[in-house]
Amino acid sequence: MWHNRFFNERAKKKTQQELKFSLGNTKCFPLTPLTFQIKTAEGKLYDEYALNELVLMRKTALATKVRIFISGKERISCFGDGVLLSTACGSTAYNSSAGGPIIPINTNLLALTPLPSFQPRNWKGAILK
Repeated sequence: MWHNRFFNERAKKKTQQELKFSLGNTKCFPLTPLTFQIKTAEGKLYDEYALNELVLMRKTALATKVRIFISGKERISCFGDGVLLSTACGSTAYNSSAGGPIIPINTNLLALTPLPSFQPRNWKGAILK
């Protein structure tokens, strides 16, 4: 199960000019949405995007295995309740409360945070470029 949170649904429906108007005199930073593909255990593929974060969580009482591939190569495999992949824009909310780092808004870094991870045992997450 995954969640696209907060700003995504409204951002899809508004033009860039409408977004600038609705944000008022705030300082704007260019944001590149996460684009990702999820493959379920049944083999079904989902293509999605997010501005703040991607949350992969278990759907049953049992721990889930999450395998993360970057550029076609498996980089991370863990068991637990799930993982959170956060952009700089989303790193101060759910990611921070889950123990992940706060990322400066003007960087192209991502925070990968376990929710919590049972294996590897002491895995605290990773910062991805």
